[in-house]
Amino acid sequence: MNSASHVARAGRCWQLPGLGCRAYRRLLYKPEFPSDLPPALRQNAAILRHAAPEVSPHKAVFTIHASQRIWEIALELCAKGAVNDLAANIIYRALAALDCTDWKEYRRRQEEFRQDLFTACSNLFEVHHVHAGAECIFGVLNETTMRSISPVMKTPKRQKLRDLVVDIIEEWVLLHQDSFSRINGSKLLDVVGPAAFIQLIPRFGISPRSLTSDDLEVLFYHLTEEARDLFGVIRMGLSFLPVESINDSLGGSSWSLRRVLKVIEARQSEHGLRFFLAHLEPISLLLQALAALRERDLDTGLSRSPWSYSTSLCVEADVRSGKPLLPKLPHIWPMRPPPLPIPPKRAPVDEDEEIPRRQRMWLTDGELMPLSMARRRPKPLAGLAPPSRMRDTSWPQLAFDPVGSLKLLTYPGPYVDMSG
Repeated sequence: MNSASHVARAGRCWQLPGLGCRAYRRLLYKPEFPSDLPPALRQNAAILRHAAPEVSPHKAVFTIHASQRIWEIALELCAKGAVNDLAANIIYRALAALDCTDWKEYRRRQEEFRQDLFTACSNLFEVHHVHAGAECIFGVLNETTMRSISPVMKTPKRQKLRDLVVDIIEEWVLLHQDSFSRINGSKLLDVVGPAAFIQLIPRFGISPRSLTSDDLEVLFYHLTEEARDLFGVIRMGLSFLPVESINDSLGGSSWSLRRVLKVIEARQSEHGLRFFLAHLEPISLLLQALAALRERDLDTGLSRSPWSYSTSLCVEADVRSGKPLLPKLPHIWPMRPPPLPIPPKRAPVDEDEEIPRRQRMWLTDGELMPLSMARRRPKPLAGLAPPSRMRDTSWPQLAFDPVGSLKLLTYPGPYVDMSG
């Protein structure tokens, strides 16, 4: 539609009463908020804008330091406690590495991002000093923070980004155990949230004993009410071993091994009960747990829980008969990661592998052009070129066959007189 017809149509719309005028006004209408915002949130956003007109209620704004590396801005942002700004810069650079289509550029960007984040962690957690707010570097692992920064990111890409960041931080933690051991667990929990903190405990080797009683209450509430992770509750309780009694408080909180046992009884999980009993040390704790399972009501004398009583009898019968307490299943719920298998010992003859690995080497020397050489399987000399009479002789370096030349010199042919 050209401009003249558009003006003519606009004039007709203004002349028509009713529907045409409203249709044209609808073309000029610009929504105050994004179209993907529900009507209820639009109303709430309008109220917030009226209360604070300088703040945009439907979209958060973060500062991206595109000209600086993460290690250059990490100290300043962590000192300010700007978790969201630091996480936004990390996500910005991680997405720049993940969204690259060229394979060589993709590897280069990932290596650059890995070195950048690795250096930032090393600067924040020095050997003899941990900078103020250093835990803010882990804010990108918080699911709520990530969704607030990039709400439209797809789940697969969000998972790739999270795996990339966690792998880099895990590599740094494994190389700097002494520096990471001085981290404040309470501040780390506040930054990453309980859901991410539970997943970081086995990967980073964080001890729950470093948490306060309020933090433990938050973690146990998340595991029991929000995540409903029975084995997570069991692992959290067993991480405080050894204790003298199953009624002792775990880290000063209201939780104890007896309360963990009550959660197992409420779920009536035999696998969970066997997993709990198999990791109780010393044997006195196991006897206390079996006695708690067989408690009777003081008024009626009946067993408090028929399921607990019958299951404890089955467990005791298995132990007395020599059967394993845990079923012969793969380690579906391991308490600790299994140790790496011992590499097989090689004989001196087998140390040099006969199958060479593919390798490219570039040789440069002054005036020569760069040469590329690829290692391959050794081939016999006869297999490099098709067979020939000159090459297969005893003197392949000569341009003629000596045996044939001698035969020509000693050939008894007719005598020809060339004198006359």
